[in-house]
Amino acid sequence: MKKSKSILPLVGLVGVGAALALTNPNQSDYEKYAAKQLNLHFNDSVCQEASFLQDQCTSLLKTGNAGVQKLVAETTQRKNFGVFSIYETEISTSLPLVPSYRMQTFGVFKTFHTYNSETR
Repeated sequence: MKKSKSILPLVGLVGVGAALALTNPNQSDYEKYAAKQLNLHFNDSVCQEASFLQDQCTSLLKTGNAGVQKLVAETTQRKNFGVFSIYETEISTSLPLVPSYRMQTFGVFKTFHTYNSETR
């Protein structure tokens, strides 16, 4: 009986590790998440500053989601630790009204948690 009690924590730990590994979000899921976050960010900042072009800017962001997702894919580095992943996206631009943007995100249990985002 003593032996089975000492095995239970190990079995639980293996179970939690397996659940984490199975629910570690993939690159494609992150790209969709990041594109949505990037669209929200640019809509709230860039489109608001371009007041005379605000409607066109918002419309462009809505129709260009596939392009934004491709941009995210090209500018993201993923560190996969098996049970979780860390994603770092850095978009640099030289356009006058479009700032550079950096986002760091933690992915676990099929969800994403952005812990740092900054506009430069």
